[in-house]
Amino acid sequence: MMKLRRIFVLAFCVFCMGCSQRSEDKVQVVMIDGIKHIQNPAEPIKGTISLELEKQLEINPYEHEEVGMGGFKSAKIMNGDVILYDRSEAHRFNKEGNYLGSIFEWGQGPGEIGNRNLVKVHYMDNQIWAKAPRKLLKFNGKGEFIEEIKLKNFAAIFIDTEHYITSVRTWEKNVSLDQVVLTRFTESMDPLENPVYIEGSNLGLIKTGEHTGYGEQWGTPDLEYNADIATKRIYVGMKMVYKIQVKDIEGNILYIMEKPHIRIKLSRKDKEKILDWIRPNNLNRDVNAYPDELLSFRNIEVLPRGYIAVFRISGIREFTVDIFDNEGRFVYAIDPSANPMLDFATFYSFGIATIEYRGDFPVYVEYRVKNLPEIFDSK
Repeated sequence: MMKLRRIFVLAFCVFCMGCSQRSEDKVQVVMIDGIKHIQNPAEPIKGTISLELEKQLEINPYEHEEVGMGGFKSAKIMNGDVILYDRSEAHRFNKEGNYLGSIFEWGQGPGEIGNRNLVKVHYMDNQIWAKAPRKLLKFNGKGEFIEEIKLKNFAAIFIDTEHYITSVRTWEKNVSLDQVVLTRFTESMDPLENPVYIEGSNLGLIKTGEHTGYGEQWGTPDLEYNADIATKRIYVGMKMVYKIQVKDIEGNILYIMEKPHIRIKLSRKDKEKILDWIRPNNLNRDVNAYPDELLSFRNIEVLPRGYIAVFRISGIREFTVDIFDNEGRFVYAIDPSANPMLDFATFYSFGIATIEYRGDFPVYVEYRVKNLPEIFDSK
């Protein structure tokens, strides 16, 4: 009897040890054609969670008569200042939310944005960089204009003070080729001669005719890319397939992250529902042109400490945030039903900044993430 009890206890201990290692063991690392593939299970290693958030700042820019923005985006600079901007103006606030003044306005002069075409603001090299199509404006930390640089194309993502990543499109007959490439600010060579991180044909458009069509973020076949300035890693993928390539700045594949995913199939009623949402009152829309399945993922966002978030499409106008660590392992899934502000979130070391609505007006809000100390600063 004693012997049987010992065997039972030993077997139970082995079972428990197996349970504690089970999730980790389900991550397989395999070499395919000399490339490392991180093959993750469908479920995250550490489970599905909701973010525990603590609000630390809220800014309503419309309290100031100088502000005339419509819907706006945000950027945060090193000293804690916040920049809120749209396509024609930008305004600076300190870390307490106090208004510090405008940075630039719509116009044709030095340091101004023409044709209402501002796209995004960044903080680089202790300066504020505002990028527009084929133009980069530099300001110091106080918002004072320094210089303007002409670019050959649109600087989508700055990787350092000399390079940026962008997508370029070329045509051969009626076939388009999209490529995500690295280029330099003072480059004289064609960007297509630089490292190509990913490419694909006839992307970015749902065709409704030979020369007509539209694009949106839920069903349009396209490329997705992002870059981590701290690690110099580039993340690229075809949004139709749940595979994320992780590359170095020279374009070499470090590894490929994978996880099982079944794309959401659409009925005709589903397609009509989507078109009612993205193209209201459009009598020329073609239901048959919309794809039969939604994309696998919508976007890739860089998190602190080498982690990334993949916004996996889990339904019509629905997504789940999959978090991968710096080794490519699927560690967490975040259900945004408990954290709806993630749809507009920008990630920082402390947590997230997002846009929320108070009545009809958008406001800027910062939240400290309290329950993921391996990713965010919890203090």
